[in-house]
Amino acid sequence: MVPRLRHALKLRLLSIAEKQGRLFFDDHMEQTEDWQDTLVVDIEPPSAGQPLPKAWAAWNSTIPTALRDWNPEEKDRLRDRDGAPNRWSGRIEVPDVMKPLLGENAGLQISVTPRVLPL
Repeated sequence: MVPRLRHALKLRLLSIAEKQGRLFFDDHMEQTEDWQDTLVVDIEPPSAGQPLPKAWAAWNSTIPTALRDWNPEEKDRLRDRDGAPNRWSGRIEVPDVMKPLLGENAGLQISVTPRVLPL
């Protein structure tokens, strides 16, 4: 069994102004994002003694090493915010440097539910 699974989710924000119901491209740089980062998530699958997964997450821009060398710490651990049995949900805040652009409460929510296989 694999002890942890690593996933990466690349996010980009491109903004285009709308004026009078039409997109306004005069002040827009094509294919240039206002923000981009990669969320790196490690998941430890459930086991007999641990019915729900554990997860850790960090933005690539905050990881000081090569991704292959990153070992999540307790500060990176996502806490279950759901509380329902057989379901897990965690929240990741955006990096502080992006809050002026994205908003003080900006973040992502990740939910994990059991996979149901067809019979």
